[in-house]
Amino acid sequence: VLKKSVIQSTIRKLKNERKVEHMKKIKLLVGVLFVAILAAGCTHVSEDAKVDTFILNKDNSITDVSVEDYSDSSFKIDDLESFVKDSVVDYNEKNGDDSIVVKSYTEDKKVVKLVMEYATIKDYNNFNNTTYTVEKVSKADLDGKVKDMDGKKVSVDDVEDTYRVLTINASTDVYVKNAKYYSTNLKMSEDKVFTNADEEVGYIIFK
Repeated sequence: VLKKSVIQSTIRKLKNERKVEHMKKIKLLVGVLFVAILAAGCTHVSEDAKVDTFILNKDNSITDVSVEDYSDSSFKIDDLESFVKDSVVDYNEKNGDDSIVVKSYTEDKKVVKLVMEYATIKDYNNFNNTTYTVEKVSKADLDGKVKDMDGKKVSVDDVEDTYRVLTINASTDVYVKNAKYYSTNLKMSEDKVFTNADEEVGYIIFK
């Protein structure tokens, strides 16, 4: 299930209103890459992010950074910011004030960067049409083997059930602070960035 963000929805609205003929050629603002990070004070992460970044905070709120380069696109982004904010207002009216907050929207040479905060992962999933989960190991549907941070395979039965699990189901890059184990279908770089290249269900177990 690929990520479908508010950007995708607003682009569709703009194109419908303007009767643009090339709807399928517009790239999504969210869904090419994102990085998932768990940390207490991650303001600098969102400020420095140059790719899509998904930040799961310790209080279970989410900071999401979406970055997309429209320099090679014919799509006009002039009204994109207002459509994003209108979509957020509409969501909050139905689900509660401050369920989603637009922290910043910048555009430089047709590169758009949008930073949003979600009160819960449920709000994130509802708004972006995703099905990511965070839960305790004891409640997660895990089986078989996982890899530790040294690349050694261990049984999930040996993982502490007090740890938590971030489950993803999209082609994406993921970074999780305090990661302890990860599913064998993920690849881990030297910087401890995990890649789920095949859009399979992957998970990262963290403390």
